[in-house]
Amino acid sequence: MPVFTLAYGSFGDIVSTAQLVVKIVQLLRRGGPPSGAWTETETELKALVSELTHLTLHQAPDPFVSQRIQQEVSRCHLVMTRFFTKINASQGLVQKIVWAVTEEKELVAFRAQVIERRTVLSVLVGLLNSGALEAVRDRVSAVAEVVGGQIETVGGQVEAVAGQVATVSAEIGHGKALIRHVHEDLAQQFETYQKQILAVITHVPHGLAEETFIVISPIGVPIPISLVYCTSFEVLDLLLKTYMCGKRDAGSRYVDRGDYSLISSSGEVSPPSQLISTIKGSVCLEMSIVKRVSDASLLEKCPHCGHACENLEATDAGWIACQACSGKFQALTGNDSKLDETAFSTLVDERPAGSAPFRRVQIAVQPSPPKKIPFPVEPTPVWSGGGW
Repeated sequence: MPVFTLAYGSFGDIVSTAQLVVKIVQLLRRGGPPSGAWTETETELKALVSELTHLTLHQAPDPFVSQRIQQEVSRCHLVMTRFFTKINASQGLVQKIVWAVTEEKELVAFRAQVIERRTVLSVLVGLLNSGALEAVRDRVSAVAEVVGGQIETVGGQVEAVAGQVATVSAEIGHGKALIRHVHEDLAQQFETYQKQILAVITHVPHGLAEETFIVISPIGVPIPISLVYCTSFEVLDLLLKTYMCGKRDAGSRYVDRGDYSLISSSGEVSPPSQLISTIKGSVCLEMSIVKRVSDASLLEKCPHCGHACENLEATDAGWIACQACSGKFQALTGNDSKLDETAFSTLVDERPAGSAPFRRVQIAVQPSPPKKIPFPVEPTPVWSGGGW
């Protein structure tokens, strides 16, 4: 049974909306050969039904998502009801003539509404899959613990009864297969979730009314993000890490471990605690990676290309522009012991050839912890027999 009825109490609205979609398709097909506008509209309607179906497969991770689902399902139902009422009233001779004249315009407007609602639903499906992903991870941990206990128990049985070795081997093999199956399930869930989030933050369909702001990736790729779903820095961080996942050339390993900053148009670093309250529609933020090093002399060179920049003046926001490669960088004061995992002195050396350059880099100088000096041990006196 779908869990949607338990989570949101709107399963009837989903069924009713899907039925209206079917009626709209059947009613328009009676008018003769489908036009190009109608074919495109039918494709969007099928995609909308698919998103509605996905909503019935997961529990809502928090009240915010649950409330948004209720609102979006109601909006979808209202859009379908209004359009069905309009075309159903156009069955008379005069109405059919009027519809033939206005069909193209009506379908374009209706398709824009369907795209808008489907896009919002795809975001909600992505958030639902985020909760499902966490559940699958918990399931992997639980299965691993159970199988681990079974293997320990089986080991004791082998020591006690040598004749049970064959049975024990079969049980261990079954346990490994179970873990492998769960891990494959986890990977599939994550891939689905990633694709849905990427589809939302990298493609804004025509007609979308909700406000968005832009985040520029470390290599200059714009990432549009809806203000509706950016309720906290944690949500924004999750969206950015999902977008950057696997894109090593774009700085994914820095973003994944949190070594990045968001820079305003004035060049100032936007603190995470104040970021959400200051973001508005049309705001543009730029990502800067943070490279952690232990050698303070690296501050005198461009981290992008290694060009000497010790005599260049910084801007009011503390950024220095390299004259050789035009890359921007600034120095930060390190406050923890985490160092960069690479020993390369420049980003050009550590990144694959042909990679797009990072636009901004912040260098955090963090001295290595002092080496422990062994305390000298005095030799132990040896008794020679006649005295010490």
